[in-house]
Amino acid sequence: MPLFAQMSELTRLARHYPATERPEGVERFKQTVKIGAVRYRSCVMVTVGPQGFYLWVRPPLGRSLAVLIPWDEVREIQRTRLYGRRAMRLSIGNPVMGTVTVYEELFRLMASYLSQDLR
Repeated sequence: MPLFAQMSELTRLARHYPATERPEGVERFKQTVKIGAVRYRSCVMVTVGPQGFYLWVRPPLGRSLAVLIPWDEVREIQRTRLYGRRAMRLSIGNPVMGTVTVYEELFRLMASYLSQDLR
């Protein structure tokens, strides 16, 4: 198992939220996303749609993994920074299985799908 995937919580998220295919939605390529403690810089494809948000990670070291996180699995959102830019940290699962941090611009695409109390 790749070291980055273990440190980032990506493997755990992929086990609980496996993506068998890419869903319909708005796609953004070469995104920077932090999963757990690991930042994946410009190597994540994100699709935002009614089913949830899909992350396809192809890190430079390790195998590629894809996850589809349903909107109702987002439990908490916190403002933070990623590479000095405004970002949002999403806590996933109950109990929390991991965190995914995205730039504020990407979060704006996600916001309309989240419950009112999380926006």
